[in-house]
Amino acid sequence: MERDGWIKLHRKLLESPVWKNRNLNVGRMAVTCLLMANHKEATLGVGGSRIELKPGDFLTSIPSLATASGLSERQVRTAQDNLKNLDFLTWKLTGFGRVVSIINWGSYQLAEKEHDREVDRPLTGERQGVDSKQEGKKVKNVNKGEKKHSPESDKLFKEFWDNYPKPDRRSVKSKTKELFLKLIEDGKNPHDLIRAAKNYAEDKDSIKDDGKYVVGSQVFLGPQRKWEPFVEDNVAAPPKVTAYQPSKADLKAVERK
Repeated sequence: MERDGWIKLHRKLLESPVWKNRNLNVGRMAVTCLLMANHKEATLGVGGSRIELKPGDFLTSIPSLATASGLSERQVRTAQDNLKNLDFLTWKLTGFGRVVSIINWGSYQLAEKEHDREVDRPLTGERQGVDSKQEGKKVKNVNKGEKKHSPESDKLFKEFWDNYPKPDRRSVKSKTKELFLKLIEDGKNPHDLIRAAKNYAEDKDSIKDDGKYVVGSQVFLGPQRKWEPFVEDNVAAPPKVTAYQPSKADLKAVERK
């Protein structure tokens, strides 16, 4: 993201619920997102895939937002959830991070002529006209439903799930997918997670009695980070070298000499 240039910041922001929120981190995160957003359409090439960005969109991650805003990752998540509930922004997860979209981006970055025509338009959470209200309802309905994920992230998770050892009765696929996407969002390489699943499936010491003791996929991807030791490809362990132990006969022979 380019760090030069500037953005417009309308004074109406001072009267918006975003700025007046009791959680001061919400306003800070809102301004951070405005500063990070693209001001024109862009196409990103990431990992052989193309991501189309519109004005007001940007590709990021929770760690990147934390660095840019000076907040902790937990504070970033809370602030982003608040901004989503206030109809300030929305996001979708991809295999390469999250694409954040600022709703009504033009309301924050009006050209002078546009500003003269729309000077009374609210900045967030309030829409004028029937069409705008219907649009707001659609956004809220999407927010209440299950999070949407890109085809790339769905494809990556399917590869992980297909390679994870079975049977795995303790795994819940939807919860495992949530953990998988969260790790990607936090900056983990999805191909490392897939490689870890493959290596774990081939590790004879970890899978005993036909998978009776296989670790549940939720535990595998959970806070204990059991997947990390399996990222590297399996390498045969070097043969054990046993130190020479002289026999009693050898000791007696030495004594006679």
